[in-house]
Amino acid sequence: MLDVRHLDLEEIATALQDQSAYEYRWLIDPASGEIRMWTADGGIDGKTPVDLDELDLVSIEALPPSVWHRDMVDFAQRSATSRRAAGSYGPSKAGVPSVGSGTNCTTSIRTC
Repeated sequence: MLDVRHLDLEEIATALQDQSAYEYRWLIDPASGEIRMWTADGGIDGKTPVDLDELDLVSIEALPPSVWHRDMVDFAQRSATSRRAAGSYGPSKAGVPSVGSGTNCTTSIRTC
């Protein structure tokens, strides 16, 4: 049984986001979890062409862009919710003069 703790998650993420896999394929060995790259010209060792059907490896299909977009939207929504809960989106203090500023102006312009 494959122990998921031994998987290289960075390599799997690369394979899942690689949308240009027309000349090559990302494969995973279900026994070891090793990630391999296959090409039509070089097989999996870069030298010996081999048919994909002859390999005991599982193809890693790239996720469609819609999945990545949905993940980004979810992340942005969670981030905004977290910031609101932490108070980062409270009333703006940009127009409030600092204590002891000696002025009622809410905007300061510095010229050179």
